[in-house]
Amino acid sequence: MLVRSIVVTFLILLTSHIPLSAEQNIGIVVYPRYAFEPATFRLTLRVEPDKDNREACLTYDGPQFSSSCWQVDGEHHPKLKQIYLKDLPGGMYQVEFKLRKLREGWIRVTTGVCVISRSGGVEDCLEASV
Repeated sequence: MLVRSIVVTFLILLTSHIPLSAEQNIGIVVYPRYAFEPATFRLTLRVEPDKDNREACLTYDGPQFSSSCWQVDGEHHPKLKQIYLKDLPGGMYQVEFKLRKLREGWIRVTTGVCVISRSGGVEDCLEASV
């Protein structure tokens, strides 16, 4: 029972600190920011429920590209969604999460992650961050 309480407390603290843009009400947290290839990243996406929310899309672009969209059920849609990006090869990736609202159109947030390749090492991440 104590373990369950600790886990629930940890999850509440973790999900309550997803940075949100004040005017956008969307946020993204990526864990980890750096990983060795083949890398797996956990993305936690947050959308404040609103009757004008219509569609959300996630795109990552780098040595590998992927894009997917899904319907958002306005104010009844869950606030948090977790997605895993698996087996990414080495290189820098730009991750974009965007939300289409009925009256405002598309709003977006972006972040970057780096996969350290076996051959290139840390230089892949250092060169891209300069």
